[in-house]
Parts: sequence; C-alpha cells; structure tokens
Amino acid sequence: MQKIISRSWHLLILLFLLHNFQVSFSQDLKQNNKLLLVEVLPQIEQQFSVSFTYVDEVLDNVYVRSFDVKKTYLSKLLQNISSQTQLVFNELTKGNYTISENPELTVCATIIDAENDDRIFGATIVVVNKSQGALSIEDGSFKLSKIKRTDSLEVRYLGYKSVGVYAKDMLDLTNCPLIKLERKYETLNEVVLTEFLTVGIQKKKDGVISMNPDDFGILPGLAEPDVLQTIQALPGVKSIDETISDINIRGGTNDQNLVLWDDIRMFQLGHFFGLISAFNPYVTNNIAVIKNGTDAQYGDGVSSVIKMETDNDVKEEFSGGGGINFIGADAYANLPIRDGLSAQISARRSATDFLRSPTYDQYFTRAFQDSKITDLTTSEDVEDVEGEEKFFFYDLSAKLLYDLDDKHSFRVSFINIANKLTYEERAEITGNPFDEKKESSLDQKSLAFGGNWTAKWTDRLTTTLSGYYTNYDLDALNFTLFSDQRLLQLNEVLETGTKLIATYDLQGERVYISGGYHFSEIGVTNITDINIPSFNETRKDVLRNHAIFGEYNFSSETGDLGARVGLRANYFSNFDKLVIEPRLNVVYKFSPEITGELRAEMKSQTATQEIDLQDNFLGVEKRRWELSNDGTRPVTQSTQVSTEFSYNKNNWLVSLSGFYKDVTGITTSNQGFQNQNQFERREGGYSLSGVEFLLNKKAANFSAWLGYSYNVNNYEFTDLDPGSFRNNLDIRHAVTVAATYTWKKIRFALGTNWRTGRPYTLPLEGNEVNTSGLINTVNYDIPNGANLPDYWRTDFSANYKFSLNDRVRATIGAALLNIFDKRNTLNIYYRLETPQSEDVQQVEQLSLGITPNFSFRLHF
Repeated sequence: MQKIISRSWHLLILLFLLHNFQVSFSQDLKQNNKLLLVEVLPQIEQQFSVSFTYVDEVLDNVYVRSFDVKKTYLSKLLQNISSQTQLVFNELTKGNYTISENPELTVCATIIDAENDDRIFGATIVVVNKSQGALSIEDGSFKLSKIKRTDSLEVRYLGYKSVGVYAKDMLDLTNCPLIKLERKYETLNEVVLTEFLTVGIQKKKDGVISMNPDDFGILPGLAEPDVLQTIQALPGVKSIDETISDINIRGGTNDQNLVLWDDIRMFQLGHFFGLISAFNPYVTNNIAVIKNGTDAQYGDGVSSVIKMETDNDVKEEFSGGGGINFIGADAYANLPIRDGLSAQISARRSATDFLRSPTYDQYFTRAFQDSKITDLTTSEDVEDVEGEEKFFFYDLSAKLLYDLDDKHSFRVSFINIANKLTYEERAEITGNPFDEKKESSLDQKSLAFGGNWTAKWTDRLTTTLSGYYTNYDLDALNFTLFSDQRLLQLNEVLETGTKLIATYDLQGERVYISGGYHFSEIGVTNITDINIPSFNETRKDVLRNHAIFGEYNFSSETGDLGARVGLRANYFSNFDKLVIEPRLNVVYKFSPEITGELRAEMKSQTATQEIDLQDNFLGVEKRRWELSNDGTRPVTQSTQVSTEFSYNKNNWLVSLSGFYKDVTGITTSNQGFQNQNQFERREGGYSLSGVEFLLNKKAANFSAWLGYSYNVNNYEFTDLDPGSFRNNLDIRHAVTVAATYTWKKIRFALGTNWRTGRPYTLPLEGNEVNTSGLINTVNYDIPNGANLPDYWRTDFSANYKFSLNDRVRATIGAALLNIFDKRNTLNIYYRLETPQSEDVQQVEQLSLGITPNFSFRLHF
C-alpha cells in the first residue's frame, strides 16, 4: 500500500512539473509583459479617434508588448504593432482601418537549454506536415519565411525533449522569443543521431539504422526514394552486382538477410529482376537495418534483419499522392473511414511493355545480359535470328487500421508483387522468313498478408498477437528454338506463422522484460520437367520451427548505460534439433560526445538460395529456394561480435567499428560458384573480420560523408582442394564519398563509390581444357585467385519541391547514374563453346552504363 501511495505522489509531482513547464514555456512565448491586442485597440481608437475593422479569428490570442498610447504617433504605433505581429493595417478612408493577415509570414526564435540558458546550435526546426525546416545557427537563433499563422512547428535536438510551438507565437521579429528545451534521458531504443548521413536516416541507441521515406532528403543516383537502394548508402552494406535482390551485409549473401514487410517474411525483393525495390516507398513509413545485436524475437537471417513498416497510425484526414518516372507510375492514398478506422492503399505498375525509355534500355541490358534473352547463339549455324521481349511488373499493397479504444488496436496488411517476361525467338531456316518461332516465359510473383492485435492490459503489461501467410512463386517455361525440347521449372515457397509477444515494465520504460513464442511452418517445392529426353523431378520439403524467446532491457537513470540481453531457442521438429541463440546489445556513453557499443549474437536459418545451373530460369533469376534437411543441406548458423566507438559534436560525426563473423552450414551450391566448385555439393563455412569507418559533417543546408570499409572474408571447405580460399564476396577495400546540398527549394546530391574488384577464377594457363571425360570441361586454376578490375561509379541527383496550392505539393526529381559512363566489370567466368570444344570463351558481365531517370510527383 505504501508503494502505491509513493508511486501516486511521484505521478502527481511529474504531472505538476510537466504542467509547470508548459505554463512557463507559454509565458516565454506569449505573455512576457504583453497584452492582448484586442484589449489595446479600444485605447488606440479612443486616443486617436479612429476605428478598426477585422475578423475576430485574425486577432485571436495575438499579443503585443505594453506601451503608452499617449506618448507616440499613430503611424509609429501601428508600425510597431505590425512589426510585432506581422498584421497588415490598411486605411480605407480617413480614420477607418482594416486589419488583415499577411499570407506569408516570417517567424523567429532562439533555442536555449532550459537548465543553464546555453544557446543550442544545430537544433532542427520543422514545419509539421510540410517539407520546410531549418537549423539553429551558432547563437541558437533561426528564421523561417513563407509560414502561415496557423502552422505548427516542432523543435528537436539530440538529447532533449522535442517541443511543439505555433507560428503565431513567434511573429515578433524585433524581439524573437526564447524556446527552452529540456534534457531527456533516453531508453535503449531511443534515437542517438537524428540525421545520419542525410535527413530521414536515424541511428538508434541499440545500433538500428532507421529510415523514414516521408522525411527523406536525397541520395546520389536516386530521382526518388527507393527502399532497398537507400540502405546501400550505409557502412557495411553493398550489392556486389548493383542489384537490390542481392544485398550483401558484412560479407553475407542475400539469402542470409531476414527481410520483413509489416512483420511478414518476404522472399522476393525486387522488380526488373533486382534493379528496383518491390516495395512502394511512399507507404513505407520506416525501414530498419539491424546488422548485429538483433532482438531475440527474430530468427533466421544469419547476416542481418531488414524491417519495413507501413504507417501504423489511424488517419483522420484523407491524404495521398502519385507520380511517374521513366519506368512506370504509382499512386497511394490514406482513407479515413470513421473514428478509429482507416485504410491505406497503393499501386504501382511499369510502363515497360509499351514505353521504351533510356532508363528501360539500360535496365533491360543490365538485367538480361549473358542470358537466353540476349545470347541467341546456338549450336546451329544460323545467322538470321530475331528476338522480341515483353516485360512488365506491378505491386499492390493495402492495410486496414482499427483502434477499438486506447488499449486495443488491430492491423491487417496485404501485398502482391509480380514480374512477367515473355520472349519470342524467330529464325529463318528454309528460305522462308522466320518460319521457326518459339516463345519462352518467366513469371515471378509474391502474395502475402498478415495481421496483429496489440493490447495494453495494464500500465505495465502489453501483448501483441500476430499471424502471417506468404507465398513466393517462380515459374519458367523455356523452349529451344531449333528443337521441340521444352523445359519447365518451378520454385515455390509457402510460409505461415504466428507470434505472441508480451512486454512487462519493471521500472517504467527504463527497465522491462519481454518474451514470447513463435511458430512457423515453411514449405518449398521445386519442379523440373523436360519433355525430350523425358525427365521429371518434383521435390517438396516442409519444416516446422517452435521458438521461445525472452529479453531483459535495462537503461540507467542517467541514460549513460543501456543493455539488452536476450535468448532464443529454436526447436526444428522435423529433425529433432534444438538451436540456442544468445543475443547481447550494450551501449555506454563515456561523455555527451563519445559513445561505445558492444554487440554479439548467435543466429540460425533453414531456408537458403541455391543455384543448380547458371542458365536456370532463363538465366535471369538463377537462384531457387531450398530447405535444410540437417544432412546434405545443413542448418546455417552464425556467431557475430562487433564493437563501435563514435564521436558526435558540433555536427561532426566520427565512427569506427570492428567486427568478426563466423558462419557454418553453407554449401557450395548456395554460393554461386562459376568455377571447378560449381557442380560440387559440399558443406563448409566462411569467416569474416573487418572495420568500418564513417566521417560525417552536417550544416544547415549541407551534409557530406566519407565511408570506408575493410574486410577479410575466406571460405573453409574441408572436402575441397584447396580447402581454404577467398570468398566470392571478399571486397577488401570500399570507399564512399558523397554530399548533399540544399539551395532554397532545390536539393542536390553527388557521390562516388570505389571498391576493389571481387575475386574470380582463371583457367589454368597452358592447360585450359580438360579432355579426359565424356565431355570437355574448363580446367581451372586456384579458386578465386584473381581479382576483377577496381569498381568506380559516380552518381548525381536533384529534386525541387514546391506547392501548387494550400493542399497540393509537387516534387520534380532527376538523377544520373554513372555520370562518367564507367562500364565496370561485375563478373567474369569461362565456358566452352560446345561440350566437345577446346575453345574457351570468356564471358564478362558489365555494370549499368550512364542511366538517366526523371520523376514528377504530387502529394495532397
């Protein structure tokens, strides 16, 4: 009983302090020796025998400094009031004045520390629901023009509580008011850096990099935001082949990333077979990248977790938008239905099946090079071969949001993604034009939906119950031009799951525990069917996983120390295997400027992507999903530890991190070898160690950064000879230099990326072909013993935002990818012209050339 009374007193004191702060803050802005203007006007009318006409709302809560009306002239008095309030006085007839609002106002204020009155330099001021903002200068002051009296502004600064203010309270340009910010103590998952690299990217205290496309600034090479292209600006994240369907995080393959959309696992990430994200950025409210120290609730993904979340707030007003670019068009809308109920919808479709733009030509050449689509050579001596392709993609998403009350909320999400390609080959073989014709096709699609129910049972106990269904389907139908052979291939993944999470506060948000249960069932089907010679193989695997997890979260009273300790236990019932996964995440602030971080984790995954043949699925999408069987396809497991130190002061950020990762349970078939190991089926692993360095400088309208990473990444396959060699993703050195600049309403971004070339394998010099078998094969030298040429690319982008009216805003964006048209070599491999040939062909896969893009968008 005594504890309950004590807590009640603490709550009352807290409410009193908050109320007292709001009152004192209001006085700072409004009532510092000021009077209501409506109370002053009658005095002026009586003193100078004049009258004023105005709309009541115009003078509502408008204050002016007190003065003696008897000791000044009328003209100076009105000028003084106008300078304080920015109201417009017009004399219609002698002695009769109208008072009206200025449609475009300028506001000012000075931001100070509430404890010691120190001026705060670099605080962010944004106009709510508008793309306007500013940073406070060295004396803590700022000015914003073209503001409306009814606008609301939010002031925020790292380590302080954000404050909302009204524009109408900051109109006195002769005596700018003070805005006092109170310091705040952050829990483990609070924001550490509010602007990481550029606007809209934040680094949280637990190491999660969070991005909000709504607030996003600009990055080089992007005419508009792209969900998965954006994360490649982060240290340690790259795509070795320039695609978003093959994202490599700290040396891991793409299938080692757990990708979630509204907590639904996704197996398809891109359009154009990897060149464009399959997730609409204008309904994706938050993107989080977790490289290490993952929450215990997440399994799979031994390299990272990539979380995408759509807006989770019920909307009370209609909003939406749409746009076009050189690839396609999209539209989205937030639809209020009634109190507590709203919906979100979005749709995007390519124009590639009826519009050929320079962007499309570059994308198509890049996506389909070295495949059946562009390599029309066959064993027959045919000169006149033509091909015609049709390609399009689309994605649809929807979300229903319902708040039953302030304690119970329900969310249901849906997404559908599709890529469709048909390719027709025609040839003349008997003198008649194109009397041989075959059509091949490739379909790639995903369908997923999920929902959750969040309940706040008490002030301390919250639960979330969720469920999901996801289906990925890849189908290819391939006809050989000069025979009747037909090859049908199918890869299907179907996963369902449910999760229950409970969180209990021990000491408010500062100390709490969480835990729960996660059940998932995943099935993978692979079908290969050939008519000549007759061959059919159907393989279906199903795996069930029962997982329990728990975490303890702690943050010190001062906020200097934060820790999260977790444990996850996975039980795979199909082969009676238990995998224990501890997790650790510790952050300590040595000083306001210096932070140290330590993270460690063990993780496992059972679904991986394998490559049987390089020409699978028309050579466009070669990978197929497979499930572990704890035998020939083992469970992949990883151990990772990393530490990081960062210095952040006066808008300078210096960060240095080191990490080590060891992964076991990989196979040669899921690494994409194109050498002597291509047809082997051997189990092994890889180990990776490296450092990441970041230097970032921000100013009011400028941000520049330098990123560098160094990795040593080696395979270990004991059954191969040699058993140890460089990883396919062993990029020793990588450097990124970029900058963004804002001039008025135009944003510019320029950046360059350089890295050492990836490893590849050469034929054995002087003995390139092995002729001892039934068919000839390439005789290779040491695996990954050579390096491709260094990679270098420079990108530029710009956008311009403007308002068409009070409701509609527009954005024009332009980008130029690879502005110097550097044709980088992404891969080199070797093959024989025919199975009996002794002539080795070198195949070189090149990067995108110079690629323009343009976009126009409306937001309302």
